[in-house]
Amino acid sequence: MESRHNPELDAISPEVAEAVPALRGLRLEQIAIPLGGLSNSNYRLELPGGSLVLRVPRPNPGSFRIDREEEVKAASFAGMAGIGASLLYANPQGVMLTRYIEGARPMSIEAYRSNPRSVQRTADVVARLHRSGHRLKRRFNPFQIIDDYRAEGQRFCHDVPVLPSKLEAALEEARARVTASSVPLVPSHCDLVPENCLDTGSRMFLIDREYARVNDPA
Repeated sequence: MESRHNPELDAISPEVAEAVPALRGLRLEQIAIPLGGLSNSNYRLELPGGSLVLRVPRPNPGSFRIDREEEVKAASFAGMAGIGASLLYANPQGVMLTRYIEGARPMSIEAYRSNPRSVQRTADVVARLHRSGHRLKRRFNPFQIIDDYRAEGQRFCHDVPVLPSKLEAALEEARARVTASSVPLVPSHCDLVPENCLDTGSRMFLIDREYARVNDPA
């Protein structure tokens, strides 16, 4: 069956093939299997020597913009440290090519509930990241992000509160505690939704470091 023409892949094919010899002379759209994604298009590339994952970023939406250069640095470190997929190629725009982690599956709430040991594997890999000493230049401030989203939501809600009063109170209590905390900030993933955790059954890997920053370890 003939594959559909994919302008997104055509645009990056020459640079990726130049960086990874195994891709030279191949049409990416003929070996690419879409994997989905929200802020990125992801593809699994099937090759005789093993599969790769190609990530192509979409334009940054909203006010919380992604620092692609910082993301690439964090992804490169994670691959070398064995807590993420090995990075083979990246450009400043955030196009990345990594090795496919064989035998790994994305986590879900149900997967965590059915396998409590996977929770410990996630805790272990997060602890390795926090203790790694990896240097990141920016801090992740969840309260500023919430404030920005609240302000955006208020434009549409007018006189109706964006957040319930109990949630506002809990948020402000958390803000006060974090602000007063003397705990050192650590390199953090900052987007630990289950789908960004890949479990092999013996090891957990973290993917998608768009929001990697230093942060409170909690």
